[in-house]
Amino acid sequence: MRLLRGRWKKVFEKHAPAIRKLDRSLQSHRHYLTAKFKLLSPEIAELEKKGVHFVRCWSCRMESMRTFDSPAPLRRMKCMLCGYARNSIWLKCPGCGKDEVECEDGSGTCGSCDASIAFDFLVDQYGPAIAYCPECSSGEECVVEFWDRYLCLRCSNEFGQVGTCEWCNSEVAEDVTDSYLSGCCMCDGMIGWHRDD
Repeated sequence: MRLLRGRWKKVFEKHAPAIRKLDRSLQSHRHYLTAKFKLLSPEIAELEKKGVHFVRCWSCRMESMRTFDSPAPLRRMKCMLCGYARNSIWLKCPGCGKDEVECEDGSGTCGSCDASIAFDFLVDQYGPAIAYCPECSSGEECVVEFWDRYLCLRCSNEFGQVGTCEWCNSEVAEDVTDSYLSGCCMCDGMIGWHRDD
């Protein structure tokens, strides 16, 4: 797969969809993943010596998910084995200060002291929340300014822009071009409004 997607990419370019389908199919087989992990293990060990941190992948369940440097509280991660990528929000436990807590869906619980971190705490720390998220559609403003981008405190997705919907005037983290007609993650726009007529 590395050769097909790398060095030989141009030769097999017209077969790219079939190669992706084959790769997904192979990834569902545990024996394939185990063999691939054995091949990658020396590379992972070398990166760990250089200070790169790996965690267990949520998809393939192997210790092959690489974490990348990113500003707190965000952690960007991608699995070297299966290619699964995700962001997550981590912060030091406000209760005991010992463990780091992953805040999935905007909340989390410390493994050491059982202290709970609620969504409101995240907003107090990193807010204010200024927009709705088109990915998790939580129904509440959960997107905050994050360096030169925007971050959803619920699903940990990053966005490049926030705009005002031309139909419902909601602030949303998505492209709002033509939103008067088609709407945004919070409405169906003029077309949806008149669809019921």
